[in-house]
Amino acid sequence: MKIYNKNHPKHKKIPRPMRLPLAAAATILCVAIAPIASANMNVIDVSGWQSADVTRVVDADAAIVKITEGGGYVNPSWRSQTDWARQTGKACGGYHYADGGNVTAEVNHYLNQFNGYVGQCVLALDWESNGNAAWGNGDWVRQWVNQVYSRTKVWPIVYVQDSAVYQIPSDVRAHCMLWKAQYASMNATGWQSTPWNAGSKGEGMVQYASTGYLNGVGP
Repeated sequence: MKIYNKNHPKHKKIPRPMRLPLAAAATILCVAIAPIASANMNVIDVSGWQSADVTRVVDADAAIVKITEGGGYVNPSWRSQTDWARQTGKACGGYHYADGGNVTAEVNHYLNQFNGYVGQCVLALDWESNGNAAWGNGDWVRQWVNQVYSRTKVWPIVYVQDSAVYQIPSDVRAHCMLWKAQYASMNATGWQSTPWNAGSKGEGMVQYASTGYLNGVGP
């Protein structure tokens, strides 16, 4: 992943963006955060099936780590992945993968795990169709982000594929930065300074590859 424009008014400044390697199986992103100035950030999207120290060995600016999913799953390596990112000078974030169940239960599950990192890492919602009983229901997203804000006073980032950006309500987008996923192809890639179609939906961050080769992780 890559991050652009790191001074988005709705979020705390992200020290550095993230990108992720192929072998470690991370995702490459691009983020746009600035109303005035802009800056590229290389960001990686990290899941539980990657190593606990992937954020230490990969040469990136930032890392967004999967923390929870639904009302029960917890990434067993999220704390070490997040701490390694911070200890190696990377910006950090943590996301919840929506299962579309009870909104309050999913918010509680996420914040019960990640609440101690609020103010140190950005918060995010991963809104995808796979395993999501509420897919297509933008009000679920609205309720989730509003409850997270009510408890933390931080507006989370919202991740969604390009073709489903329409599901994110305008009032949510007024507060929450959009993290869009759209790939030019499924080919492996390294960091890109100008990802294909970046910014087309007004997003602050774009995920432009799910496989690639980055410094610190072999093929």
